[in-house]
Amino acid sequence: MDRWLSPAPKAADEQSTREIVHDRAAFRRAALEAGFQTAEVEVIEEGVVWESASELVSLLMSWWDCAARMEGLDEDRRKAFAEDAVATLRAVYPGVIKTTGRNHVLLAVV
Repeated sequence: MDRWLSPAPKAADEQSTREIVHDRAAFRRAALEAGFQTAEVEVIEEGVVWESASELVSLLMSWWDCAARMEGLDEDRRKAFAEDAVATLRAVYPGVIKTTGRNHVLLAVV
């Protein structure tokens, strides 16, 4: 992506927020300090199977981080980006692509 797109916009509190939500205890503590009566953080891991590089790139282009970086690109440049991304992935992953996502989910009650 970096060969084609400008850096993603950064929120002023992005780094501090990432540090909190990546630490289960800190995330729980932040929720309680914000006024929630109870708070628990659950780690959910999920495996995702992408049938092809084309499928993965198509969805990637709609995700905020990528979509925000693509604003202002004309249609030809978007198409060229997609073609390059698919070719780059296919060179390493010629078939099905398997990824694992890990999310910290906050369950809190006011």
